[in-house]
Amino acid sequence: DSDPDITTDVPECHEQAKITDFGLALLPEGQRLTLSHSRLGTPAFMSPEQVLGEEVDHRTDIWSLGAVLYNMVGGEPPFGTGSPQAIMYAVQHSDPPPVAELRPDVPPELVWIINKCLRKAPDDRYQHTAAMLCDLRLLRQKITAGRRRDLGSWILENRGRMLTLGTGLVAIALALMIYKFAIPRPGLQLGHPRQVT
Repeated sequence: DSDPDITTDVPECHEQAKITDFGLALLPEGQRLTLSHSRLGTPAFMSPEQVLGEEVDHRTDIWSLGAVLYNMVGGEPPFGTGSPQAIMYAVQHSDPPPVAELRPDVPPELVWIINKCLRKAPDDRYQHTAAMLCDLRLLRQKITAGRRRDLGSWILENRGRMLTLGTGLVAIALALMIYKFAIPRPGLQLGHPRQVT
């Protein structure tokens, strides 16, 4: 709140997600402040190997991205909000609650992507963010195509009802036309006035 360089009302930044603090820092020369075999980071977003102080690589960032996605979709961090020690223990030994339990409306493909990011072993995760991006793009295409098909699929699913409704409306219209024009009705003869009162 006290940083004068941070502004919250920047129109050109709308619709952009930015991570401004991920728990790690670099010196201006690019030298890491994080020491090898040390635990430094935000526990809720630390991978198992990071929690253990082991060597980390880009797959640790993929884990952290998965934790951020889980938090965005599920509304809570994947391993709870307890003490740092409890969170780090859960990161190593527990699986997060299924996202589908927190948000049943989430597409299963997105659940699969998040779960792949949060695999305990780095070799079981996405090996490169390009593969993850490809899966996210395919999911977006599927969702976009699904929206376009919604009206068409509704019509196809309800074509029997629509046919029945359409046939009924045509039958009513024909009955009204026959009643109006084809059936002679007795009425008052013009030219022969009658007194009603």
